[in-house]
Amino acid sequence: MRHGGFTLVEMLVVLAVMSILTGLVLSVSRGDEREVQVRSAAYELAGVMRSARTMAMQTKGVYAVAFNIQNTPDSSGRVLSNGSGGHWYRILGPRDDLMTNGSDATTQDTTAKATWDGVRTIPWYDPFVNARNGNGFMWNTASNTAPVSDFLAAVERSWVGDRRVLPAGKVRFVALTDMDNGNYMEEKHVFPTTYPRPWFGWWDATSKRLYAWGGYDPEVAMTTQPSGGANAFHSYNVAKSSGGRTLSLSGFFYEGFDGLITGCRNPTDRMVQEDITGDGWITTADFATPKSYALWRQNEPRPLINGAWQDYMVLFRPDGTATTSWMSLRHKCSNNVHSSSNIMFYDPSLLTGTVTWGPPASASQRNFLELGPGDMASRNAAYEATSYPNRSGYSFITLGPDADPAVHQFPTAIAAFRSLMPLYRVGVSPYGEVVVVKVAGAKPDAKTYDTALAGADWNVKAKTDAYWYGYALVESGTRTWRGTPISDVLTPEMLAGRIWWWR
Repeated sequence: MRHGGFTLVEMLVVLAVMSILTGLVLSVSRGDEREVQVRSAAYELAGVMRSARTMAMQTKGVYAVAFNIQNTPDSSGRVLSNGSGGHWYRILGPRDDLMTNGSDATTQDTTAKATWDGVRTIPWYDPFVNARNGNGFMWNTASNTAPVSDFLAAVERSWVGDRRVLPAGKVRFVALTDMDNGNYMEEKHVFPTTYPRPWFGWWDATSKRLYAWGGYDPEVAMTTQPSGGANAFHSYNVAKSSGGRTLSLSGFFYEGFDGLITGCRNPTDRMVQEDITGDGWITTADFATPKSYALWRQNEPRPLINGAWQDYMVLFRPDGTATTSWMSLRHKCSNNVHSSSNIMFYDPSLLTGTVTWGPPASASQRNFLELGPGDMASRNAAYEATSYPNRSGYSFITLGPDADPAVHQFPTAIAAFRSLMPLYRVGVSPYGEVVVVKVAGAKPDAKTYDTALAGADWNVKAKTDAYWYGYALVESGTRTWRGTPISDVLTPEMLAGRIWWWR
C-alpha cells in the first residue's frame, strides 16, 4: 500500500516536464516578440511612406524617404546589423523656398534659374548645376563643379521631421533592393565572386558563409573580378593596387585607397576641395588653397548606405507616382573624376599628373575622390543594386530581426534561414501604392522554382550569356522576359541555390 507523497523519480520527471514546457513557452514568447517588433517596424515605415506621398500631392512638390544603414561599429560589415541604431530613414522635402528642379531641364535658362514645370523639389546634386545655399539651381556655363559642401548643407536644411530609427538590437534593414549585383558589367554578363546576392543573401555550402546583401568582405578583391573584352570597360575591372594591397569591391563602402575599412569606420580623413573663392563653384582658382572640407573624419562610423548622401531614396511626385534613386551623388561626383579613361579607383602609383590630388586637368575632371563608380548608366553597365517594379509591381525594402554581427557562418541552410526569419517587406509601386508583405517560409505547391540560373551557374559566362539580360532572367538566347522574381517567400533551398525566380 502506497503512502502519500512522490518518489524521487516522479519528482524528477515532473521537473523535467516543467523545464521542457518553460523552454517552449520562452521560445514561443521570444519568437512572438521578434514577429511583433519586425511587423511593427514594417507598418511604421509604410505609414511614413504614405505620409510622404500625401505631402507631395498636397503641396505639389517632390518628397522623398531617404535611408541610412550604419552597421554596428567595430563589426566587420559582413553582416548588416543595427546594434547602435544606425538603421534609420527620414523624409526629405523642398524646404528651401526657391528649390526647383534644374537637373531635369533640357535647355539652359538665361535667367540662371531652371525649373521643372515649376515643381519645388528636394536638393539634387549635379556637378554642372549649382544648388548653392539651396536657393534655386543655377546652370554653370563654364563647366566647373558645384561644391558638394553646399549640397550637403541644403540636404540638412531640407529634412522633414525627425529620424525614424529601427529599434537598436531588435530590427534591421536586411536589404533595400531586390539584388546586390557587385561589380557586375552588363556587356560581359559576368558576375564577380559571391555575386549576385538576392535580398535575403546567399548561403554557400562550401564556406558555410551567409553572404549578405550589401555585406563588406575584404577577401572579395579586385583580382577576383572579371575583366577583359572589347566592350567590358576594363578600367572598372582591372586589378589595381597601392602599397601592395589589393582593393575590395564588396559592399557599398567603396574602399578606395584610404585603406581597409576596419570596424565599419573610416580609415583616414577624407578632405575634398571647398569653394575658397566664394563664387559657388569649384574652379582652378580654388586649388591655390589646399583641400579644406572634411567629407568624413578618421574613425567615425562609416555608413554602408548614407542617408545624407541620398544613397537610396523612394521619391514621390506631385501626382502621387513614385520612383527610386540609387547613389545619385556618388555616381555624379565620380563620373570622369579620375581620368578620361574612367578608372574606377584613383591609384597614384599608376596614374600620372595631378588628376585627383591637385587641380583638375580639364573641366570634365572633377576634384572628388573615389566615392563610387562613375555614372554607370551612361556606359550601359549595371548599377550596383537592382529592384524589379516592372516585374513584381513594387520596389521592396526588407526588414528582419537584428543579427549578431560576429556570426556570418551557419552549419546548414536551414540554420541560416532561421537566423533571418521573420521577414517583412515594404513595397512601393510606380503608382505610389504602399504595401506590407509578410515573407512566407514555405514554397506554395502551385509555384515552381526557375533554376535556369542557380548555384554556381551565376558565375558561368555561358550560362549568364544565355539566360540573363537587363538585370532579369530571359528565355535562352533571347531578350524575352522569363518568369517573375520571388518577393514574398524564402526557403532554405532558395538560400543555398541563389534561387529567387518563379518559372
